[in-house]
Amino acid sequence: MSEQEVDLRSYWSAVAARWWLPVAGLLAGAAIGYALSLGGSDVWRGEALVYLGQPVTPAGAQVQSLSTNPAAAREIAASGAAQRRAERTAELPRGELAGKVSVAAVSGNLSRLGQNPLVRVRVEGGTRRVAQAANALSRTVVARVSEYPAEKIRTLTAAIETLEADLAEARGRPAETEVLLWRAELNEQLLAARLNLNQAEQVESARVVEDAVARKVTAQSRRNQIVVGALLGLLLGLAAALAWESALALRRR
Repeated sequence: MSEQEVDLRSYWSAVAARWWLPVAGLLAGAAIGYALSLGGSDVWRGEALVYLGQPVTPAGAQVQSLSTNPAAAREIAASGAAQRRAERTAELPRGELAGKVSVAAVSGNLSRLGQNPLVRVRVEGGTRRVAQAANALSRTVVARVSEYPAEKIRTLTAAIETLEADLAEARGRPAETEVLLWRAELNEQLLAARLNLNQAEQVESARVVEDAVARKVTAQSRRNQIVVGALLGLLLGLAAALAWESALALRRR
């Protein structure tokens, strides 16, 4: 019989002689894990769904801007100024959002095709007010990435007001050939401006698609805590049984 087999047999004998130590450790560890799982604090999560918008030129070509880069939304939401404003809105302590905010693109977009993804703005914390913070951060992101389409909307709105005023004036004049041509041109320009305005508002501008709602999530699995506690208790019990045998062996000498 090899020396290794002798050692294994002696270890097994030591454990078998004091089997109650590993069993006690197993039960005690499971009990401690269960107690710790009961004492864990609640974790709340709020997720807002944000469309970043897809600005285009008057000719219809895509414009590279903050809204076409998902990393921009992540950096804006992670900034100290944006988080401080969100904390004030949600009545959270200063610095409460540090390390608890994440922004990720929703899976399914194909960036190589120029699709601008939806993103989720997520906030986690120990209170339901994380949903208010997530909504505040989402609106900050929307405001920051929508500067180009916002200016476009203002320009188109002003142009539409001017065209409507000119058309009202044209309609008040006698229906001569020149006036009729002017009316037709104004109607065409007004239609194009309204279509462009609708596109700027519905397609090019960022917006919050769904507001965040607070949901309670489990910080740690109770089952996992019990299993880990039981395993650690078992290991400690085995170590105690072997140490006991070693102490007895030293006394015999």
